[in-house]
Parts: sequence; structure tokens; C-alpha cells
Amino acid sequence: MKIAIFSDNFYPELSGIADSIILLARELAKLNHEINFYVPNYQPKDYQALNLVNSELELGPKIKIKRLFSLPARFISDYSRIVIPMPWRWLFNNFKPDIIHTQLFFGVGLEALAGLVDHGADAGGRSVDLADHDADHAAAARDP
Repeated sequence: MKIAIFSDNFYPELSGIADSIILLARELAKLNHEINFYVPNYQPKDYQALNLVNSELELGPKIKIKRLFSLPARFISDYSRIVIPMPWRWLFNNFKPDIIHTQLFFGVGLEALAGLVDHGADAGGRSVDLADHDADHAAAARDP
């Protein structure tokens, strides 16, 4: 199965979101799934602020990281980034996901929606599912 994961938080930004989706991707890759991350592009000074080497994570052959143009979001932290959604961006040139997962519908999450709309017309008759992390938590909080 091919899975696209969209997140506004990712390495080098320190967050539970980044840690959990990296762990999720590693476990899914062990089950022979292919995963593409769509995440903000961080600048060298963002890595420096965290005392990290400016290099990409190596997560294995089944996991790829696609960095999207982003701007500093210093109102969040010294190293946070924000992706300005561009619905005309062609995200799935060579990767046709079966599942599109987003952590929330903001920035990169809006890219996931655009990707679903764009990709839905080219799904080859298959169903493409969109999973939203925040919506799942909201539903769990409503149900006793």
C-alpha cells in the first residue's frame, strides 16, 4: 500500500507529532508499505537553533521525505515553519497513494486536501482515503 503523510511538524522540529509519524512510517515500512512524507522545508539556521546537523533523516528505502516550500513561523517557536498551501502544486507525479494522512488541516494539511481532489480524478477507479489525526481525536473525545 502507498501512504502519503502530511504534517506541519517534522524533523528537525522537536515534537511528539514528528516522533510519532516517523515511528508509524518505520513500522509500516516493515510491513512492506511505501510512505511519502510531505513536510516543511527547514533552513540551515533552524537546524543550528536545535544544535543539529543540517542533513536529511535516512528512514530506509521504503520511506521518502518531500520537503515543501515554507516560511518561518517565529510566533510558534524559533525554528517552526509554515507551508503556504498551493493547490496547483502537483504532489503525486510518480506516487499514487492509497491513503492520504494529515495531522491537521492547516498549511500542509490543506495541501493534503488539494492532493486528494487532484489525485481523486486519477485514482484509476480506486478509492483514496483521507485520514485526519485531529478529527479522530475529536470523535474519540465525543464518544464515551
